[in-house]
Amino acid sequence: WTPSGQSTQTATGLTAGFYTATIVDVNGCTATQTVTITQAQMPIISISGDSTLCLGQCTTLSASGGVTYSWSSGVTTYSLIVCPTTTTTYTVLGTDANGCTNAGIMTVTVNPIPIPAVSGQTTVCAGQSATICASGGIYYLWNTGATSACIMVSPSATTTYTITVNNGSCSDTSS
Repeated sequence: WTPSGQSTQTATGLTAGFYTATIVDVNGCTATQTVTITQAQMPIISISGDSTLCLGQCTTLSASGGVTYSWSSGVTTYSLIVCPTTTTTYTVLGTDANGCTNAGIMTVTVNPIPIPAVSGQTTVCAGQSATICASGGIYYLWNTGATSACIMVSPSATTTYTITVNNGSCSDTSS
């Protein structure tokens, strides 16, 4: 094998380039054959899907960039439905048509669902006001349109006030 200098029937460890195999038979006759070895590029394996979920939600992760796939969970399809309960990193190995394999990695962050709590005076006489407050989140939206944690109300009849508490990506309501 030229230029590798190997003198075995099978050359190993060759890098990309041109190689000539010279074969000599028992009668001293020679033949040569030139071979071109190309270096295939590694596939770029990527994963799409929701990277942030609220606790209890699911998402479909889809791999691309290969022909066949193998997820760390053992699933061998291009997509995977996941319902993590904590922040989890998912890995898929993708193999292209040349047989080259590379990994795709995606971390799915799981945010807690806020637990809204409402406190304050629940009984007032007609014409009086009461302050009610919500807690358990970062952002608040009352059914009155108010966006502060505490609101002052002056109902003329029995009224239910509903609060939506949000922590940025997850929300819950209470009355």
